[in-house]
Amino acid sequence: MKVVRVELSGAATAATETLWYLKKHTIANTGGTSTNPTPVKYDSNDGAATALVLLYTALPTIDASAVNVRAVRIDLAVAPAASTVAIDRYVIEFGLNGGEPIVLRGVAQEFAFNLGGGTIPSGEVADCTIVWTEEG
Repeated sequence: MKVVRVELSGAATAATETLWYLKKHTIANTGGTSTNPTPVKYDSNDGAATALVLLYTALPTIDASAVNVRAVRIDLAVAPAASTVAIDRYVIEFGLNGGEPIVLRGVAQEFAFNLGGGTIPSGEVADCTIVWTEEG
């Protein structure tokens, strides 16, 4: 699996700053409570995804193999009303201009969005998107 794009944005009850870590794990998380949102296919003829997306609502145990790929500081605006324009998002595209995408091998490797144990701001909503390809 190759991670080629991630997007982060969000809002909170009051304007605040959050620090997100994009991490690569070579050993899978254990424990925690998660749901498994269904990935969206860009081509309806594609087979079912073999990669899983896990959305944790209770923290898992993270092995020491996790390394930071990138740290991203995001300013959260006050949560907008439905009729206002949403704030911009932070976008990273891996594999451009001679760079390499994030490559995950086997069932134990993971790519994670992580707040590094920081406090979640009051009323925060986060929008996280990950785009990957499962071609060789």
